[in-house]
Amino acid sequence: MTEYLCATCKQFAKDFAEIDIEESFPRRTIASNVYKLKESAQNGCPLCQIIYQSFSYQIPKSNWSETLAIHLSAYKVLRHYTKDTAKGQAPCNQDPKEPKVWCGIGTDIDRSTWHPLPLVTHEEKEAGIGEWDSCNIRSIADLSSAEGVDKAITLAKRWIQNCSTSHEKCGMQPGGPVLIKTIPTRLIHVGSKDGALSPKIIITNPSSEMEYLALSYAWGSGHDFAKTTATNLVEMTKHLPWDDLAKTVQDAIIFTRKLGYKYLWVDALCILQSEGPDDQRHKDDWSYEAARFGQYYENATLTIAASGAISSQQGLFLDRPALCFDPQPVTLTINKIPGGTTHVEVQPASPSWELSIQNVPLLTRGWAIQERVLSKRILHFGASCLLWECRELKTTEASPNSSDPKVYGYRNEEFVSVFRNLENQQQDELITLWYQFVEVYSGTNFSFYRDKLPALSGIAKRIQSRFPQDYIAGIWESSIPQGLLWIGWGGQEPEADPSRGANRPSWCWASPVHPITFLPIMTYYKDQYVTLQVESWSVSTNGPQTSGQMLEGSVTISGPAKSFNLYDLNLDFVFGPDAFDKEGKTIKSEAVQGIRKPEDRIAYLDYTNFLGIINRSYTCILVAKLLPSMWTPTEKRVIGAALILEATDHVGAVDQYKRIGVLCLPFEEYWANVEDSKTVKLV
Repeated sequence: MTEYLCATCKQFAKDFAEIDIEESFPRRTIASNVYKLKESAQNGCPLCQIIYQSFSYQIPKSNWSETLAIHLSAYKVLRHYTKDTAKGQAPCNQDPKEPKVWCGIGTDIDRSTWHPLPLVTHEEKEAGIGEWDSCNIRSIADLSSAEGVDKAITLAKRWIQNCSTSHEKCGMQPGGPVLIKTIPTRLIHVGSKDGALSPKIIITNPSSEMEYLALSYAWGSGHDFAKTTATNLVEMTKHLPWDDLAKTVQDAIIFTRKLGYKYLWVDALCILQSEGPDDQRHKDDWSYEAARFGQYYENATLTIAASGAISSQQGLFLDRPALCFDPQPVTLTINKIPGGTTHVEVQPASPSWELSIQNVPLLTRGWAIQERVLSKRILHFGASCLLWECRELKTTEASPNSSDPKVYGYRNEEFVSVFRNLENQQQDELITLWYQFVEVYSGTNFSFYRDKLPALSGIAKRIQSRFPQDYIAGIWESSIPQGLLWIGWGGQEPEADPSRGANRPSWCWASPVHPITFLPIMTYYKDQYVTLQVESWSVSTNGPQTSGQMLEGSVTISGPAKSFNLYDLNLDFVFGPDAFDKEGKTIKSEAVQGIRKPEDRIAYLDYTNFLGIINRSYTCILVAKLLPSMWTPTEKRVIGAALILEATDHVGAVDQYKRIGVLCLPFEEYWANVEDSKTVKLV
């Protein structure tokens, strides 16, 4: 039972026993940090072992901290009755409430992130529900050993074989016309197992059919590993400098070779990297290759993803902290009313595909989002286990044959699933999902922020082939008003530096370094609630529209226009999680939580330094009438959302403006009687 628990866990078990009698909510700090938790687990506490293993699956080791404490909490919730329960597979005399045990991590117990521990009641065990199977955990390979790597190779081969021969969906393209298969310009020949042939760069024949793998990984903060340049290209075609390669690249070459494939595509070695600001060969090569990245991943037999690593020096074969222990279930007692006891069993956690993919460091990197969306098959080297992903199966090595159910709502899972079934989608639904996808994507990281649009080029090209229309700097022709109605999360205005987006126009959602969100135009009322007219647009790119390599762009719009002095409107100035008054003092605003009311007066300035220029008159053009979701669609309950514009010095047939933000005011009070319309050119 609980005799082997540490003193802290014993006290929690004692508190937990009274959960029925006291209607209490036992909570206790178990350890000052995850390292102290591990010490207790090493001393033999089985509950600490379960908690440590659970955290190993939930939080990548790279995110562990000595300042975050580990907590336990328990309470009772209304029981969820499933279909199986209704069929009589569970006792009908159950307590309508069931206990739950949660573990949390945070600076203190009231400010923590929580996740549940697997818990099975006595009644469920009696009914044969929730039996624990230790085989799932023991099937995870220890990649620190040669035997573990070989085990991973065997599993990967099985996944690839099953996908190639029996997955109907995986033989289909995402949608649109069939594209000619594009082979990378350069590939790595991974050499031979006996070392007779060293890895080297090869120049491919565009007309050849070559099977290859691709690597998706994060470079990390240090870039002092071997890369191909115009100067060393000839030498790299003879042999790669093995000892100077990034650890992740070394591991990927080894794994590719062991899988039985000859060729691997890695960006750092297969694209000419920069040797300085005047390196024109690099610029030309990158521009050509960047427009083809998406096809390289789409056409790869398999994408190897270093999902658990935060840099290229960590490698694929990461330590698996969850394998430190092989914990057994812990039984806790509950004292019943009016007497007697019952028991629940806290079980060791098993890694799930959903939770594992949510927490992978790689998907905080902007380029990796496209690489994942377009790849037909992905083998994720996660922080706690291997993950497999294709169009038909999402699973882990802990349960290699069982697909996790579809999970929507995190990291664009709905967009990913819809995109992979593009041929069966409707345009309006897909474009709506595109802007939801962009919201999350805008918060990812880039070494060079000029890459924000190029890193979507492959996805944009596929969508454009399915729904032919102009692609205007991340905005689709069919939804320009929605695409213009983004709001920024603050930060300073970028300096005039091409590497930080100076070539992106002010109206483009990819212009800010920081994340953005979109104010939603109600789909059902779009025709009657959009007030903006789009007259024309002009976008110049280095390559096709979808390349994202912006040179310049403008959109000419017309709509109801009015001038406002922002200082005089008594506004809340909102930047993501922060809000300020007109004097620049921090305030509390419900809009920070996304709560908008018809009487709201809110300005979403694109950059925080714009707070210093609000005491002047700005031209505002109404884009749409918004309906807060809790309100019915009457004119008195409508918000008018307008672009805040600043005139430029340019003189032309049409007045030219830059966007500086979005202004939301009660429509009836400020816009209902506006008859003036203005045509402007946004740059």
